[in-house]
Amino acid sequence: MSRRRVLLAVAAGLLWLAGLAATPLFESTEGRYGSVAAEMRRGGDWLEPHFNGLVHLTKPPLAYWAGALGLTLLPDGEFALRLPATLAWLAGALLLYPLALDLGLDRRRARWAAWLGGTAPLAMVQGHMLSSDVFLALGVILAYRGVLSAGPGWRRALWTGAGLAVGLLAKGHMVLFWCWLPLAVGLPLAREPRRLLTLAHPLTWLLLLGLGLPWFVAEILRHPGLLHYWIWGETEQRYLSTAHGRAEPWWYFLALTPAALLPWLPEAARGLWRGLRDRRRATLVAWALLPLLLLSLSGSKRPNYLLPLVPPLALMAAAALPEGALRGLRWRTGLWVGLAILAPLVLGLRSDWTPPTRALVRAAKAEGGPLVAYRVMPTALSYYWGSPVPVLEREPTGPFDSPAALARWAPTDPIVLTAALEAGGAVLAGSGDDQALERATGIALRPRARAGRLALWCREVPGGAP
Repeated sequence: MSRRRVLLAVAAGLLWLAGLAATPLFESTEGRYGSVAAEMRRGGDWLEPHFNGLVHLTKPPLAYWAGALGLTLLPDGEFALRLPATLAWLAGALLLYPLALDLGLDRRRARWAAWLGGTAPLAMVQGHMLSSDVFLALGVILAYRGVLSAGPGWRRALWTGAGLAVGLLAKGHMVLFWCWLPLAVGLPLAREPRRLLTLAHPLTWLLLLGLGLPWFVAEILRHPGLLHYWIWGETEQRYLSTAHGRAEPWWYFLALTPAALLPWLPEAARGLWRGLRDRRRATLVAWALLPLLLLSLSGSKRPNYLLPLVPPLALMAAAALPEGALRGLRWRTGLWVGLAILAPLVLGLRSDWTPPTRALVRAAKAEGGPLVAYRVMPTALSYYWGSPVPVLEREPTGPFDSPAALARWAPTDPIVLTAALEAGGAVLAGSGDDQALERATGIALRPRARAGRLALWCREVPGGAP
C-alpha cells in the first residue's frame, strides 16, 4: 500500500472515531441500549439488565455488556458506548475477506467483498451506534465462516460454535433464523450437504451451549415466567401481531433493501442475478433471500433487521465484478465513504437535527433539583441524567419488577411531580402538557427549555423572569 493510501486510511479512521462522539444517542434503540449499559456499569449487576431502574429482559445482554465495558475502560460518553459496535462492524467486514477466499474468489475480489460489505449504508449506520444487530451480524458471519471454510472439522466447528454463541447472546433465536434455515436449504442445493455436519459437531454444540446458554438459564431460574414471556411476548407476538407498534406493509423490507445497499446496488443486483443461475452460490442466495421473505411476513419491521443480509449480497457482488469495473469503483467508494464519515460530524453541528434529550437533561441539571418525566420517556433520559428517572403515566416494559421498584420508577401518584417542582426540580413532558401538569400539581409552571414536542417545565417564581 502506498504512503498516500496509508495517510488517507489513517485520516478516515480518525474522522470516523471523532464521529462516534459527535452526536447524542439516537432514539429509541440506541438510547435504550446506552441507558441499560450505563446502569449496568453503575450498579455493578452485569447479569440482569435494567432500564430506568426496572428489569429489562427484552433482549440478551451482549450489546449491554459491550457498552458497559466501553464505559468501564474509557471516559464516560457516546464514544465509549459506540466504540464496541464499531469494532464489531469492523471485525465483520474483515471476516468477509477469508470467507470470500473460501468461496473461491481471488484475493482482489475478496478484498472488494470486505469493502462492499463494510461500507454498505446499513452496515455503516449500524457500525456507528450501539445496538444488538451489529453483534448479531458478526455472529452470523462467524458461523458461515465455519460452515463454508476449508480445513479440519474441529476448526470449522470452532468458528461455527463461536458465531452461534455470539449471535445467541446478541439477539437470541434470530441467529438460528439467519443460519440454520438458509444453510439447511442452500447447502443441499449447492450439492454440499456434508457441510451441514459442522452444525452437528460436538465442539459446535459445546461452544453454543457453554457460552451462549448460561445467561438464559440463570435468568429463567430467577424469573419463572420468563420463558413464556420470551416465547410469546418477544417472539410470537412480534412476528404474528402488531402489538409492539412496529407494523409496516408486507413489501417494506423489499423496498428497503436497495437503500440498504446503495451505492453498491448495481453490483449487488448483478451478483444476485448470477447467483440465482449458479448452483454453487445457492447457499449465499438462501442466506440473503429466505430471511428476507420470512421477515416480510412479520408484524414487526425495522431497517436494522436486514443487517445480516448485507454480507451475502456483498460476496455475490464481488464475485460478479467484471475486471473493467474494479478501477472505476475506487472513485465511487472514495466519494461515498467520505460522505458517510463526515455525516455524523455535520449532524453534530446542528442540534435541531439530532435528538434533544442530552440538551434537555443539561437544562434540568442546571436547575439543581430532581427530575421527573410525565407521559414521555426518551430512552436516553436515564443515561444523560446519570440515574433512573421516575416516569408518571407510562406503562413499564416488563412484568418482573418488585412493587417497590414500580412505585419508585413507575409511580402513579402525581405527588412525585409536586415534590420535584417544590424541591426546585423540573418535569420533562410534552410541550403542551403544562395545563395538565398545573391541574395535577396546583403549581404555576414556566418552560425552562423546549425542543420539538418536548419541554422542560419548572416552577414559576413569583416576580421572576418569565
